Amino acid sequence: MNTFTVQNKFVEPVFNKVRAELEQIVNDIQCELENDREMKEAMREMKRSENMIKYKDEIKSRPKKEWFQGSERRKEAVKEGKEELKNIKSKFEGTYQNKRENKQRSKSKAKKSNTPAKKQQQ
Repeated sequence: MNTFTVQNKFVEPVFNKVRAELEQIVNDIQCELENDREMKEAMREMKRSENMIKYKDEIKSRPKKEWFQGSERRKEAVKEGKEELKNIKSKFEGTYQNKRENKQRSKSKAKKSNTPAKKQQQ
């Protein structure tokens, strides 16, 4: 296998030239993408404005949106949700604690039952 070494003074100018050209190309592409994005956004806003003008009467005739709950009922619902979450959390922690205790009991029972059996075998 042959290897060649090239001095930096020959490589550096070529590298800088290629790098400058690529940077220009990348900058142009980024600029185009930004322009495309702005154009799409402008077209979307234009279409929206046209529809607002075209369907102005229909839009105004719609009933105003209202909450189906009053502010007091919403506050109650938040409190109820928090209480329910606490109940779920306590149930989960209780279940987890019970499983851990049962596991420890079964391990201790297994150790106790294995100890005499080993003594009998010897």
